[in-house]
Amino acid sequence: MILDEIEKQIDESYTKHNYSKLSRLIDKYFSQNNFYKKQGINLMLDLEFAKLEFYKGELLFEDYMKRNILPTNNLDTFISYIKSIVKERNQLTDIYSGVDQYGDIEWWSRALYRLGQLNEHLFEILQNGIGQFAPNLDEIKSKAFTKAMQKNYIQPIYKEMIRYFQAGNTLYAHHGLRNKWTSDSRKKLIEFDIIKITYVKIDTTYFSNKEWVNKENPKPDWFETNFNDLLWNNSSEISSDTINTFKLADNSQCKVIWNARDSAGIYYFRNKFSCPDSVQQGSLLLEVQKVFTVYLNGLKIEKSNESIQKNEYFTKYYLTEYFSPGNNVIAIKVYANDQKIGLCAKIHVSGFKKVVGE
Repeated sequence: MILDEIEKQIDESYTKHNYSKLSRLIDKYFSQNNFYKKQGINLMLDLEFAKLEFYKGELLFEDYMKRNILPTNNLDTFISYIKSIVKERNQLTDIYSGVDQYGDIEWWSRALYRLGQLNEHLFEILQNGIGQFAPNLDEIKSKAFTKAMQKNYIQPIYKEMIRYFQAGNTLYAHHGLRNKWTSDSRKKLIEFDIIKITYVKIDTTYFSNKEWVNKENPKPDWFETNFNDLLWNNSSEISSDTINTFKLADNSQCKVIWNARDSAGIYYFRNKFSCPDSVQQGSLLLEVQKVFTVYLNGLKIEKSNESIQKNEYFTKYYLTEYFSPGNNVIAIKVYANDQKIGLCAKIHVSGFKKVVGE
């Protein structure tokens, strides 16, 4: 594209926070575009203009966010200072609001978050201002000052702040735009208790079954959480005669699994399962013959671990501290002889799932 080189320099200047150069380049970009327009050439730059409009706001944003409470005991001076910050806020609001006209949802999501930040910063300054000045006034003046600040500044600014963060959250929740800016807007609504969080009790047991995958002679990092096991084989649920010798499988959904050939030897098993946001208790019951090694989320579970209990049939691991919210991976290396081939496992997880409102 004709203006590609200038656009590249603009992005580099923004990334490096070279705002003086960025300002010059933006002016140059618009100047060049106007030149081509006069020649009857429409470059169709709406998407680029959305980005440039956002960058124009960024030229002033950092300085605005550095504004803080004026160190003065003079109320008139303080009010004058607040009015100057409001003026800056309004100027930046006009710039960031201009991004919307170009119809680029990605850049609009950024602008919405910045608009929320502008008002949040002013909201905090005003809250601090009340704390600074109200105690120095007599009771009547203090109440009048606080009431006036709340009515004329704080309440309207708070509503504006929430409105912009809610607009960003709408892009996240209802338009499927999941980026840093919409996620941050959502986090702000949670922080201000607009979006409610509830916790639901979760109690889940996962059983060994044919969904567990296995392989002979895998790569050395076979136990790692991010290991790619897509080419591994699904396990087979083996014969009822064998199942009768496994106590974990008695009257249970737990299946005895092994390789497809049902032959003795060394095999490697993996299974993925999910844990709630807050794990209160986690355990593994494992019944195999001979030698085995267990890994959970890439960490080897030592057999000397005090959280392990054994009896003549199976081994129980108490693994709460090893479980992680979200996806987990258990990996087991097993050697079995011809007398008793098979693996039977039960993973139990209890805790609380965080449910975030819209």
